[in-house]
Amino acid sequence: MIKCLIVDDEPFAIELIEKHISAFEDMQVVATCKDVVEAVNVLQAHQVDLMFLDVRMPEITGIEFLENTQDPPQVILTTAYREYAVQAYEFGVLDYLVKPISFMRFAKAVERYRQLNQSPKADIMGVPVVVKSGADYHKILPKNIKYIKSAREYVSIQCSKAQYLVRSSMTEILEELPQGFFVQVHKSYIVPVGDITSITSSDVILADDSKIPLGRSYADAVKKNFSA
Repeated sequence: MIKCLIVDDEPFAIELIEKHISAFEDMQVVATCKDVVEAVNVLQAHQVDLMFLDVRMPEITGIEFLENTQDPPQVILTTAYREYAVQAYEFGVLDYLVKPISFMRFAKAVERYRQLNQSPKADIMGVPVVVKSGADYHKILPKNIKYIKSAREYVSIQCSKAQYLVRSSMTEILEELPQGFFVQVHKSYIVPVGDITSITSSDVILADDSKIPLGRSYADAVKKNFSA
């Protein structure tokens, strides 16, 4: 289990991070604290692997904590203020999340922790991605995505049992998906790397025998991912 500590003086911010953490079966909240003093006591009494630390708090800020603490757990800073980012990374923080923290951005930070600690990456395909289709929000599992097709200023996400039209570019949607598990094979198509069974001069063949066009400028990257 990845044992987590949340330090924030805003109850709503704590609740949101707790909700995000609850989506991961291998993550556990050890404690929540409203200030750094409480956090120090928790760190002395419990094992903490990952600390979600607010920047602006009464008395002692998150930055001041980092300045004066030797060997803290790995830290992901959370804040409503972007201007602390450069200073924060000087202390070797794992990531810098700007409030309100979306689940997709949160999941990216968790994946960064996994990569750094050589934890298994496969579970990330079972972590829901939140998308907005029309006026509705949906949670979809990356492992259920069959392919993604560009539709002008939208992308169409084809899943096993449903289809979602999302206002996004191909670059933006690819950045939101688990890194290394999806590849753009054509200017209009993204597919899961694990579903590619063969590659021809003009197409990629997926596990369900469907053919997706292969763009010439994408061929080398697709072959590299397929052979990895």
